[in-house]
Amino acid sequence: MNQNQFDKILKKNVINATDINPFEPIGYKKPYPAYYKDPIFLDFVHEMQTEFPKHFEKYNRGKGNELTPQNGSPAKMASVGSSSRFCYLALRHYGDAVDFEHECRIKGIKGGTAPQMDAYFKDSNTFVEVKCHEIFGSHDTQLSKQYIPLLFGKGNDFGLPVIEPEVVNGKFEIPFKEMGITPPKMFDVKQLLCHLLGVKSHNEADDRQDKKAPRLVYLFFKPKASTQEEQDAIDEAFKTLSGEIHDIFYKDESCIKKFAQKNGIELIAIAEHAEVMGPLTDTNRIRL
Repeated sequence: MNQNQFDKILKKNVINATDINPFEPIGYKKPYPAYYKDPIFLDFVHEMQTEFPKHFEKYNRGKGNELTPQNGSPAKMASVGSSSRFCYLALRHYGDAVDFEHECRIKGIKGGTAPQMDAYFKDSNTFVEVKCHEIFGSHDTQLSKQYIPLLFGKGNDFGLPVIEPEVVNGKFEIPFKEMGITPPKMFDVKQLLCHLLGVKSHNEADDRQDKKAPRLVYLFFKPKASTQEEQDAIDEAFKTLSGEIHDIFYKDESCIKKFAQKNGIELIAIAEHAEVMGPLTDTNRIRL
């Protein structure tokens, strides 16, 4: 299965649920068959602005430019497989308890864009990273040389030996073998490393006496398909994804597990299993 096939299943489910085809906006540089039509998306944004104004402001001012067309392309959140769209629909019912597009600046890293957690629950000290069709895309495996002391410096939290990776154009390649990780196809390890460092820095700066131990939750969307062939393909993709997650999160050799244990961070991976995106509940939540 690839991203295009995954998006087609998402589209079919929406059409089956609504009895209309709300996709394929016009007036852009090229066709966008997996995006909502402009009037439909504008209604979606208006509903967000009127019913969830705090959430609207976070997305509207966010660094991801999720709500507005850019360079002749539709808004990112207009995509049927948008992770930000899924995040909002899955968690908006928590109201003021959830903070979308939450910044987690990493201590020791200067410049650039700080990690942006898709959602944060202050009361439970829970950070949420949300994925939808991105699991079928390519993932960057290079980090800025600024990260070398954090990953490979003396006394680092990853349990890694002190080394100096080869730096080319200011970046180095993630050494998966040395980090005890099998190079994944679907999971973004570079982003996870940045998020873990961001959660650590955020937690250390949080001076609340009653704060809870931090949790980093990965939330995915697993659609229920209308045909057995499509469902088998989805199940197989998520079997691969789940295997990668267990290899990265829980294998004893994994530097990720060592970092999480040292910093008291609980790593969790779940999915919303439903026909269409909606509120995350006990009945549609599954563990990966």
